[in-house]
Amino acid sequence: MFSCCILKINPMAYYQQVGMGKFQIVKSVSLDDVNEVSPLNPLKGGRKKRPQTLPMDGLSAGGKRKSLTEAYFDNLEHMTHGSSRESFKTEGEGTTNWQTFLLVFKSFIGTGVLVLPKAFVNGGVLASSLFMVFVAMLNTYVMIKLSITKDVVGEGRLQDIGRLAGGKWMELWVSFSVVFIQVAAGCMYFIFMGSTLYSVIEELTGCTDAIPESLYCLLLVPFIAPLVCIRDLKKLMYPALLADVLIVGGLVYIFAYAIYRVDDGGRQDYDLFNANKFPIFLGTALFSFEGVCLVLPIKSAMKDPLAYPKVLMSVMICLAAIYTSFSVANYLAHGKNMETAIILELPKGSVPVLLVQLAYVLAIGFTFPLQFYPAVQVLENLIWKPLPPLSDEVLPVAVVAKQNMFRAVLTTLAAVIAIGGSTSFDNFTALGGALCSMPLLFVFPPLFHYLLVPHLTMAEKVIDITITVMGIILTLGTTGWTLKTWIEGDDDDSNSTCVPF
Repeated sequence: MFSCCILKINPMAYYQQVGMGKFQIVKSVSLDDVNEVSPLNPLKGGRKKRPQTLPMDGLSAGGKRKSLTEAYFDNLEHMTHGSSRESFKTEGEGTTNWQTFLLVFKSFIGTGVLVLPKAFVNGGVLASSLFMVFVAMLNTYVMIKLSITKDVVGEGRLQDIGRLAGGKWMELWVSFSVVFIQVAAGCMYFIFMGSTLYSVIEELTGCTDAIPESLYCLLLVPFIAPLVCIRDLKKLMYPALLADVLIVGGLVYIFAYAIYRVDDGGRQDYDLFNANKFPIFLGTALFSFEGVCLVLPIKSAMKDPLAYPKVLMSVMICLAAIYTSFSVANYLAHGKNMETAIILELPKGSVPVLLVQLAYVLAIGFTFPLQFYPAVQVLENLIWKPLPPLSDEVLPVAVVAKQNMFRAVLTTLAAVIAIGGSTSFDNFTALGGALCSMPLLFVFPPLFHYLLVPHLTMAEKVIDITITVMGIILTLGTTGWTLKTWIEGDDDDSNSTCVPF
């Protein structure tokens, strides 16, 4: 028989377990009742009641409904500050299912899609397509399990859930993974911006011998570091919105050009499966699903959290379709010897192409501080004592100055790492995906679900353990293979040359 276990899944209702994995609402809760139970033991104690004057999810402080972009920035801040920053919402408020779909979609779509076509070259067009579908399905499963775990323990951040599951060392491991993947993404942004800017200047001037391509990463630091020092992320709301429009427009242009090339004959040099470089494809493919850390706060802001699995599944189906079709089209259009950053395959000497490339540099520059924000917050909280959540206190000027210097140094360090990573862009991206995306996707969620969620069926336990073990093996194997390939060198790499215009 099942024990009577009441779980706080919906923030405004309590669910009683009526079967393995099945719950029914047994009590609706008003704002006046939020302090009478706790998420793990509803009959004893409870959390302190929070001020009802706080901004509610889906509403601004003045009661005006938040825009989709404002909700995204709130979720980004919640990801780094944890459940203590969470605000209550009353029934009927919060983000709609459609808004949640767009928020989750925005969290996963980034510049990673621009290196996926080269990843398909490494994995083979057929094997890579099948694996992308498999990853999308498995990612949907583990993200749903992670959201269930969060509902059970009542913690909002992945690091907090890790602390409950495995103590301080697990929290540090999760924090390291979050920091590393965000820093690695920042390094990739520098590589992409540097190589694209180099290509644009080469087109405009005819030659770029005066400045090596790798040093363009450092030249961008004086423009990026001040953006990273901005503390109120909502000041970047409209630049980030512009960046989203530019990125989507660029993807559409690149996709259309690839289809044109395929329709015109394309290239016939492609493999269905490439065993030697398939592990490199694995890391790059998983790096494209870097938005895992935002799924928990996004669900917390939903009007109807019970619809979250359906929304997440819809997003993953769209991502799998977009990633696969975009990569296959560009692979068939440009062949095995394509550039790692697919935007560099666009025709030279075209004004629209130059505008697309410059737009991408601008868009990634505005996106960089948002990408770097979680890593910066985690590291600063380790070095300096953070302010109490929702506090009116302000940091001393001296501390702010030190933190700004720290952010500038961290940004410069990312640019320096990018110079080394630019020697093999695809291996660098694959290493980031293997070392950090793999644990965040396929180790932590099923492991935490297994350790923290009570009353699992034997089948659920077996599935959780299987995915966790598979994730650990893939993390170690893919990381080792990528490092081996990088150290030994890639015979397919070609050196860029400067051709007078």
